[in-house]
Amino acid sequence: IKTEPRNIPELFATLMLAAMPIDDWQSWRFLRGLRSLLCTYPMAYTSKRAQWYHFLGSIAQLCTSLRGWRPASGTAGSAPPSAASSAKERWIQEAQALLKRHYRLDPLRILHRCRLREDGSGLGDLRKINRVWTVIQAFITDMPVSELMQSAPNPKD
Repeated sequence: IKTEPRNIPELFATLMLAAMPIDDWQSWRFLRGLRSLLCTYPMAYTSKRAQWYHFLGSIAQLCTSLRGWRPASGTAGSAPPSAASSAKERWIQEAQALLKRHYRLDPLRILHRCRLREDGSGLGDLRKINRVWTVIQAFITDMPVSELMQSAPNPKD
């Protein structure tokens, strides 16, 4: 199924809204839909850039709060995990996959912090990087520096 390019921004926004778990974890399907849409149309997020970064930050925080969660497992011969537990597990997996692909900015944050050291020694022999810093940052991410430098939780070690 092919999505008309003019419908991509609306589809992207709808998937983001639907992907957040409200009453249950069945929204994992919408996370998978987002991943699929971004594989086909990698720049789909550009129409909703601010909302996209906020969305990624929200699911990163939720994943952090769910770290270590496992479905209840009984003894041998007991009932399999409930549908709700399975859906929650899938939501966590889909969210982590999305974050791994679109929210791993730690190396860029480290470079940026080193670049900003007051004594000028943060980058050592790489100080010449300042001449092309904006090009490097734009190539890696279009996230604003203020958003980039916020403390982002690591979704999965």
